[in-house]
Amino acid sequence: SFLKLLPPSRCQSAVMSNGGVKRKLAVLDRDAFLEKSKAARMQRCPQGHFIKAMYSSLVDAIITDPELMVLPLDDHAIVRGHAVFDTCTLANGCVYRLGLHLDRLFTSAKLAKLKLPFGDSEDENRRRITEIVCETCVASGLKNGGVRYFLTAGPGNFGFTSAGCEPAFYVTVWPICTNRLIPAGAWPSYKPRSMIQTPRRIHE
Repeated sequence: SFLKLLPPSRCQSAVMSNGGVKRKLAVLDRDAFLEKSKAARMQRCPQGHFIKAMYSSLVDAIITDPELMVLPLDDHAIVRGHAVFDTCTLANGCVYRLGLHLDRLFTSAKLAKLKLPFGDSEDENRRRITEIVCETCVASGLKNGGVRYFLTAGPGNFGFTSAGCEPAFYVTVWPICTNRLIPAGAWPSYKPRSMIQTPRRIHE
């Protein structure tokens, strides 16, 4: 019933006991990990992963494969909780209230002393983030959904400070059900390319 710490010389051959049955932990290569990750995900969510698209500034690209929607373990969002996030709504192909939520995101970033991911200019970051959010919505294939984006101190070390880390920005889009109406012209909106061009009611 007690966990015994093994000396370093025995770590390589260490085994774990589970109900009296000894088993060795597998050391996986990339392909084996992705296969096991998918199997575990399908066991948790047989209907499929709920996040339909993710953007990562670390690769400056959008991902739609759930097994690749990951953050580095040395991202200070994980290491120290040094991150902020905000949301907006995708309704009938329009991203609503993004400008207001970006105002709040930039205020939060200043208070948290987070560097902006796309240079020092807030205007340039606002432009880039607006484009990224809209393109991620398009890649999701959804017309109605939730959008959540994260600004973090980024990966770089396991230390107490984020010195030397690269600021990171992530966006996720997933489907939501809503029973409220959004009248045309009620909120400022950004219209993702290739989706419907005018705000309409979610339920006619």
